[in-house]
Amino acid sequence: MKNVKNNQKLYELFTADALSEIGDVFYYVALITYASQLTNSSLAISLVTTFEFIPPVFSIIIGPIADKLCNKTKVSMIVNILQCTLYLINGLIFLKFQEWTLFGLCLTINFISDTMGIITQEMEPIILKKLSPQISYEKKYGWLSAVAQSFSIGGKFLGGVLLTVMNNHYIFMSFINAATFGCAAVAMALIGNVITKKETQNDEDEKKVP
Repeated sequence: MKNVKNNQKLYELFTADALSEIGDVFYYVALITYASQLTNSSLAISLVTTFEFIPPVFSIIIGPIADKLCNKTKVSMIVNILQCTLYLINGLIFLKFQEWTLFGLCLTINFISDTMGIITQEMEPIILKKLSPQISYEKKYGWLSAVAQSFSIGGKFLGGVLLTVMNNHYIFMSFINAATFGCAAVAMALIGNVITKKETQNDEDEKKVP
């Protein structure tokens, strides 16, 4: 029964990662499409692709900070909630701004969200080690990577289809993105108690050692 519960938590981590990946891909497709419709679209597209690859550079700084945080699932949940909030705001600014001003705000929000997402990415391997200890870490990491890649590829195709079906309704795409991060936060919350109990138990065991 314990193994079944541990595996369930592992699947919840996979679900959170898949949802976050879908949200990122959906928005990237939408932002690229919007950039292509602006005047001087080549510059806009270049900015999107450039800002997309900058956040991973910050992992050098964020990684050590993330390692020092105790309840990593709770922090990951909070990050997902903040990303959800950012994209809700992103959807609303489409009602007020247009053209390059709107593009600049969307690009900034996406950059902030991607940079925050590095925190979750740095914590996932540590969370992964604690879940389903009967399964080797290499196998679990392989599964997690396969899930991320699969949903990244599928998300790009589905994002393009949704944009076409909804006639480039970017507000709706922003809200879908917000929903994916909101659901990812719920998935992280479901595994949070297990991780916290294990960490608390380890702390108590260490205190008992003379």
